[in-house]
This record gives sequence, C-alpha cells and structure tokens, in this order.
Amino acid sequence: MPIRYATWHDAAYNSRVIYDSYKPRTLDAMKSYFTFIMSQRNTAFGHPLDNPEVAPEIREYYESELQTKLECVDEEKVLVFDSNFECGNLDRACVVSINKYNLYLNVDTNSKGHCQWFYLAVTNTSSRLSVTFNIMNLPKHLPLYKLGMKPLAFSELEYERTGKGWEETGDISLAKGAEGYRLRFSYVFRRAGDRVCFASVRPVSYTHLRAHETRHDLVCRLLLEKKKKKKK
Repeated sequence: MPIRYATWHDAAYNSRVIYDSYKPRTLDAMKSYFTFIMSQRNTAFGHPLDNPEVAPEIREYYESELQTKLECVDEEKVLVFDSNFECGNLDRACVVSINKYNLYLNVDTNSKGHCQWFYLAVTNTSSRLSVTFNIMNLPKHLPLYKLGMKPLAFSELEYERTGKGWEETGDISLAKGAEGYRLRFSYVFRRAGDRVCFASVRPVSYTHLRAHETRHDLVCRLLLEKKKKKKK
C-alpha cells in the first residue's frame, strides 16, 4: 500500500498526518469493508485488490497517491502505518520526527467511546532505528501499565529467521493529556524492510477463534446465540 499523506497537519503537536484509516460512510460501505478485510485471507488472489468484487471506494482509498510533501522530514525514512486488517484499530498517525509518532485510536464498534486496547502495523523500517510512539487518546486510566505491563511487538522478519514471536517493547509512561490518557512507549527496529505489529496484548481475532472451534469449545457461536436471545 502506498504512503498516504493528508493535506493538513496536527497543529497542536506540530506534526503531519501520514495515515488516516478508511471510514465507511454508509451501512453498505461498512459491510463491503468488512468483506474486504476478511477476503485478505483468500489466497486465490495475489493481492486483495486483485479481487474484482472490491468496492470502488475501497479501491480508491488503497490506490490513492502521495498528496503533499513533508517538511523537515526525510520521506524515505518515514514509517508506513497500516491498521486495515481484522482487529486493527488505528485511526490516525502523525509524524513529529523520524523518531517520534503520535497515534490516535478508533473507539470500539457499538460503544460510547470505549477503547482499552490497540493493534497496528508498520513497515518501511530501518535497522537500529529507535522510535517513540505516543498513543494520544486512551479514554481512561489503565492501571495494568502502572503495574508493569508493556505493549507487545511482533517482527515478521525476526519470526521467520529466529522463531521469536511477540515480545515486550521498551520503556513506557502513562499520563493524563488534553485528549485523554497518553501512553508512550519506545521500540528499536532490528531489521530494515521489516513489518512489525504492535498490540496492547496478543490479539486473537474472530476468525482465529472460529478456526479453532470444536464440539466442546463453541465460544463464538455461544456468544452469538446469547446476543440473539437478549434481542428477543
């Protein structure tokens, strides 16, 4: 996916928006988006956009080109963010410098602003690059971080070469900010050209749960049946 730059910047923090999540405007667009997200697992297509059934607005979002230039930042070294996959919830990413990014999360679907977790991915990494990430809009204080919990990182190249999976990131801090609680954590990228995922905890998707269902472990199905009974 190409780097997508917005034409405006986050003046409050002197940073420019470099990622803006896809936002369906209608119920049909939302359904098309979910179908697209789930189709990314379909190996019949080399790339999800090769599927002729992809909605035009989704194709336009992914194929949009660079719109503006970044000032005082080497564009070739800017991290590329993505969260348009199952469980991903990054809404916006802003670059302050090559070593610092401000991130804003989408709230949970069908909630009144709840958001206690995150899951996102970055590419265009450089070897030994040290980066600080600031999650700017956590809606509430999360005491587990005060007790020693740290965000997790998963390097795809590291996993392919060493078998090492999710690991804790570096130093963290949690403080009250203008837009909610701000979680700050650091990470040093080991390899160039890597894809690294970051999450609050090890993500477990709906697809993963369904794939591991058995007759004696019908977690997702029972949850759905419980919701249907409540509606009646």
